[in-house]
Amino acid sequence: MSIPNKYFGVLEKLKRKSERGEVNWKETGKENTYIVSFDKFSIGVSKSYDQLYRSFVRFYISDKSGRILEDYDIDKDNMESIEGTAVGAYDRISEIFDLARGKALRVDKAINEINRELDKSGPIGTREEEENDLPF
Repeated sequence: MSIPNKYFGVLEKLKRKSERGEVNWKETGKENTYIVSFDKFSIGVSKSYDQLYRSFVRFYISDKSGRILEDYDIDKDNMESIEGTAVGAYDRISEIFDLARGKALRVDKAINEINRELDKSGPIGTREEEENDLPF
């Protein structure tokens, strides 16, 4: 099932705001699933793989009670587009997923911290205790 054209604007705005770091994506209790909540609704994105290592993305909208209002699972190999556009649904939702994951997991903070450590002179990283340092 194609994603209806009415979601094209939502996905585009969500992508742009996510690129600017303006979407408060949060982790959920499910692996590789991120959500942004609004007053009455939420949008979720996730990525998963099947037994053959095919990639799937999911885009869904739920209400405050958690009831799923719209739900789209898209296979990478499907080449499905958003109705009435040339935009690949998998690619667009995958881009949003990557942005959501980065924001929710605070990847920028980690990269900045690693860069600060790498800029220091001398050895870097935590040091493993040497076997000879054991007290017995």
